[in-house]
Amino acid sequence: MFIKALADSSPLVRLEGAKALYRVPDPDSADKLLAMTTAADENKDVRIAAAEALQHYRRLDIGRTLIGLLNQRDFGIAWQARRTLKRLTGKDLNYDESAWLNFITGPSKPLG
Repeated sequence: MFIKALADSSPLVRLEGAKALYRVPDPDSADKLLAMTTAADENKDVRIAAAEALQHYRRLDIGRTLIGLLNQRDFGIAWQARRTLKRLTGKDLNYDESAWLNFITGPSKPLG
């Protein structure tokens, strides 16, 4: 039901679906949440909630996508991307995309 909510026409329903998937993670939602996080035409609050829900999925593609959001014009999205990266890796490399990319692809490979 929560994954289905992500495709609803109402941004409020999509927002609640993303929030629910933060609380009740479902691996089948990761790709949809990832797409929502990067969709420029998506509601800002939905993008932020989707980025937060991604903290449950330790995947390299998710890490790379979140790193790409660190210098977004909208600080709320950049802030949530950084927060989610911190939760995924246990590190805080601020908003330095290069440092984050080196870390997640380096010897420790925190995201697999």
